Amino acid sequence: MAAKSEVGVHSYRLNKVMQSFDAWEAYVYRLVDRLLEFEGNKMMRHEQVILSKKIRNGRYRLAREKDPRLQKEIQETLDSYLRQQAQLDNLRFLMEKTRLDLEEVVSGIGAVYSQLQALVAMDVRSRRTQRLAHGIEEEQSELDDLLAAFEELYQ
Repeated sequence: MAAKSEVGVHSYRLNKVMQSFDAWEAYVYRLVDRLLEFEGNKMMRHEQVILSKKIRNGRYRLAREKDPRLQKEIQETLDSYLRQQAQLDNLRFLMEKTRLDLEEVVSGIGAVYSQLQALVAMDVRSRRTQRLAHGIEEEQSELDDLLAAFEELYQ
């Protein structure tokens, strides 16, 4: 009777992990979509190139302008360009972090999947199987926490 109960508990755990794979897969696709959208944005790449030139030009003009009123206007424009550059830099950082997050999630999913395959091949009643099942649950929990943190960050 106890062995049958252990089998039921492990079946429940396995089903729970399998359901998580669907959520993880959907999350991975969302991350990939964000990266592809960012990398495919021609306007943003063009703006990054042009913005550097605008900043250089603005600094050059500011250094040479003698009229205080024009200096003020040039400085305000330059400040605007610098804010825009900072936002683009932050976006690039976020996209690089997204790439790393994606690698981490895929690695975690791979670890859970390989442990799951080992678990399926083992005798459900063995101590090693129970430890592996516990390890899978911990990995699943860590991945769920990681994905929840990413969701907060990217919203």
